[in-house]
Amino acid sequence: GKSQLAIQLFRTLEDTKAYEHVFWLQAQTPELLREGYLKIAQRFGWQIDKKDTQKAIEEIRGLLRDKHCLWVFDDAPNGETIAEFIPRKRGHVLLTSRNSNPSAWNVERQAYHALDKFAETDISALAKCFGLVLRPVDSETMKYLLEDLSGYPLIVAQFFSLCQVEGFTPAAFVKELRRSQLGAEEKASLHELISNAPQEQCVLYKESILQLLQTSLQALEKTIEGKQALSLLSRVAYLSPEEIPIAWIEQWDKKLNNRKVRKILAQLERYSLIQWDRGSGQLYVHAVMQHVMRHLYPQQDLKDLINSLVKYGDPCKKDARENQATRAVVLQHGQRLLSHYKACDYTAYNLTQTLGEVCETLGLYNDSQRWYEKSLQIARTHQRPQCIGYSLHQLGSVYAYKGELEEAQKYFEQARDVFQAAYKEKYTREEAVVSHPLGDVHVLRGEREGTQAYMNRVQNALKAASEAQQYARDMTAVLYNLWEVYCLKEEFEKAQKCMSEVKAIKKKVHGRERCTATDLHISGKEHLQKREFEEAQKHFEAALDAFKAVKKGEYSRELAITLHSLGELHFEKGEHKKAQARLEAALSIKQKVYGENHHQVAVTSCLLGGVYLRNGDLEKAQAHLEAALDAFKAVKKGEYSREL
Repeated sequence: GKSQLAIQLFRTLEDTKAYEHVFWLQAQTPELLREGYLKIAQRFGWQIDKKDTQKAIEEIRGLLRDKHCLWVFDDAPNGETIAEFIPRKRGHVLLTSRNSNPSAWNVERQAYHALDKFAETDISALAKCFGLVLRPVDSETMKYLLEDLSGYPLIVAQFFSLCQVEGFTPAAFVKELRRSQLGAEEKASLHELISNAPQEQCVLYKESILQLLQTSLQALEKTIEGKQALSLLSRVAYLSPEEIPIAWIEQWDKKLNNRKVRKILAQLERYSLIQWDRGSGQLYVHAVMQHVMRHLYPQQDLKDLINSLVKYGDPCKKDARENQATRAVVLQHGQRLLSHYKACDYTAYNLTQTLGEVCETLGLYNDSQRWYEKSLQIARTHQRPQCIGYSLHQLGSVYAYKGELEEAQKYFEQARDVFQAAYKEKYTREEAVVSHPLGDVHVLRGEREGTQAYMNRVQNALKAASEAQQYARDMTAVLYNLWEVYCLKEEFEKAQKCMSEVKAIKKKVHGRERCTATDLHISGKEHLQKREFEEAQKHFEAALDAFKAVKKGEYSRELAITLHSLGELHFEKGEHKKAQARLEAALSIKQKVYGENHHQVAVTSCLLGGVYLRNGDLEKAQAHLEAALDAFKAVKKGEYSREL
């Protein structure tokens, strides 16, 4: 349909170099538009402040205002949604939308350019694409196609696909359609449903549309594979109509292998119920089809579909490049699923958490905050302490990214208190270790009651051990973040207390103090504060090696902070050239992660300015110190008076 037509134009103009740049933006929601703008900045290597996406978009629009560009806003719901994203000055904008209501775009009817309706030559040409021929004697058939269907070419295509699949000639199929009418009650119900569709053509040609859709659906119901196809289509009806990955569909049902899924999709394609883009491995379905499917074949429970989307978007299982596309899929379809899922349960909590994580990784911190707040509300409704703790921790992380340390501290401390109250003293695995062999002895003796008693003890002990592991993960994550906030606020006694708690938890749960890359970095900071430079350097370099060994790009934030610490160490030792190299690397990463106006960027810029000053490079020193000054001023008023 319209998106494919826009894609063809997009590719043609991109190749002809008629514009300096050609941009394609998914315009269904403000979140997707913001993500599109951030990708533009990433493509050009522009350093922008990700914590304030509105300001970032204004910066990007300003940088492109004098460029002759083509902007394609695909599937825009209305003019209000895209108003703040339209380019400022030069260039052209192409909109595609399912909403043809003039009031949605704030323009008069006269501003529309009405496309020519299908003529006889167009219909004859389309028939040939399906291996059909319309003869001069088929005047009644042509009249039906022109008068009843000409305003909706996609339905004309479906008419011909049905002729092809069912073995009808066009003339015979028109007679069949006129003979078979919908029941009065069903007809009234569907007419009311489709009259609410945003496309005007749906209202004008609803009789013909419904007849053809019903004919296709009834034909599919006759076979087992057809019923499977309808089942798949009924689930697709609850998703965004565009860019549905086939790879995700293949995970929906374990009984359906890849070959079977493709066979089902081919069957739906034969009836023109879907469009299958084999090149991109994506599925497209018309919004009207979704509308009707949700009415005729409603899904009673969307839990499995939501859980499969969360699993598909698991970032731990995919490389960085694939992650970006996967996150966009989760954001696009997750929001649509959530709009149809009315329950306030763990499934909704899990999806809101996932959407928050996706927005956070894309740098959409305000959107991320909104999703985490929603997940916190769901968790509190059901009084699930662990989920409450997670949401509080995530909110603290978002505020920390935004440089709002007071808010970050508040949420981290709340998360710590929740986890402490939830887990209490449930961490020991000794009983499981002792009870298991005793249970084996009773099994060998055939003593069922004794076996059952000891197996229950083993099960309870293992459960406690599992909770201990979870407690250690949850609490140490919160305490690490609190430690960082306290350090930035120079509340070192509180920071030290956090580290003491971490060590105590690890020793109690694991029987020893397990050492991670984060622990190494923190130990290095402690040695640096005591001016024990050799020990500090040893720990920092070990932490740096550990972070680098992890999957590329996954720990850029931690890498940057460790590089900064090494730069600070070399500065204190008077090794200014080494300090410069470390700090430049740290600053480059921090600018990509946090944006320009962030306290982390300002701290590194300030120290780097001091290094350039010691090295005698006054111009660079001035530039970095002024940049640090601007960044500190942009942060919450009064919070950084010492740095200012």
